[in-house]
Amino acid sequence: MPAAPIQLHALVLSQISPPRQWTLQDSINLVILIALIIVGLLILGVVLITARRRLLSKDVQTVMGSAGSLLDELRRMRNRGQITAEEYDAARLAATSRVAGGKPGPPGTERQAPTGAKVAPRSPAAGEVVAPPGFDLTGAPLPKRPGADSPA
Repeated sequence: MPAAPIQLHALVLSQISPPRQWTLQDSINLVILIALIIVGLLILGVVLITARRRLLSKDVQTVMGSAGSLLDELRRMRNRGQITAEEYDAARLAATSRVAGGKPGPPGTERQAPTGAKVAPRSPAAGEVVAPPGFDLTGAPLPKRPGADSPA
């Protein structure tokens, strides 16, 4: 019985052709294929970057144009006395934060205006826990900053 598997194995091996020798032309074809793939990826990258720049520049120009005209109109309204200085500052902060990509914070949260005026903090809602400055919500004092010997 052991002879049959050996004969079958010899039959299978005789039907398999020997591997083809790797030639110089095969190497050249491989290098050309890799170069074409790299060039294709570079072209795709340039196309994507160009498209992205065009899309983003239109968005920025639209937002900046609308924000600029909004700020001009707000200034005119403040100068004519149609809105107060506080209303002007609040609207200006909201418009500039939208242009900068951020959302304005919750209504009444303390923000530093560029002019140095502070917007008053809002009072906590019912059931809301607010820690006093320098303390966490458990009442424990916050860790001291390195180099800060006395509270400012």
